[in-house]
Amino acid sequence: MSKEPSARQDVYFVTNLKDRREQMGLKQADLARMMVDAGWEYFTQSTVSRLEKFDRPLRLGEAYALAYCVDRNPPYLSLPPEKFKIADKLLTATTEAKRARSELLYATAVFSDRTGHLRYLMGQSEDLKIDELDDELAGRVKASMAEAEKLIGAEAVDLVRDEIERVERPPEPGDDRGFNPEA
Repeated sequence: MSKEPSARQDVYFVTNLKDRREQMGLKQADLARMMVDAGWEYFTQSTVSRLEKFDRPLRLGEAYALAYCVDRNPPYLSLPPEKFKIADKLLTATTEAKRARSELLYATAVFSDRTGHLRYLMGQSEDLKIDELDDELAGRVKASMAEAEKLIGAEAVDLVRDEIERVERPPEPGDDRGFNPEA
C-alpha cells in the first residue's frame, strides 16, 4: 500500500473504528457519549450511525477524538482491516503480557514480604511448646511449620520456572493446565 493518503483510508478508519467499538462492547450511543465527554457537544448516536454507514464524512478532528475514545491512534485505525486485525491482536496480547508481568512483579514482592514474615514467625516458634499442645493441634502446627519451611526455602523465580515447566510439559489425562495455587 502506498504511504500517500487515499479515500480508502477513510473507509478503513471507519470500518476499524466500528470493529474496535464492538470489540470493546460499546454501543453507538456509548461512543457518542464519550465524544460529548471529549468536547464534541453535538456528537450523537445518529452521527456514529451515519459515519458507520458512510452517509457522513469523517472530519480530521473527529477522527483523532474517536481514535482516542477507542484507545487507538488514527494512523493505526487507517490500516487496511485485515492488517488492523492482526496489529490489534498483537497490541492487545502485548498489553496483556505487560499487565501479567506487572502482576507477577507485584506478586513476587508480596511473596518476598510474606516469606520474610514467615521467617520471623518461625524464629518465634520455639515459644509454642508444641509438645504441650493436644495431638490434633500439634499435628496441624507441625504441618504448617513444615509447609512454612518449604515456602521460606523457595525462591520466587524457581516457583515461576516450575510453573512454566508444568504448563509446557505434555498434558496427562485429566490435566486441565489451569493455574493451581495449591501446587
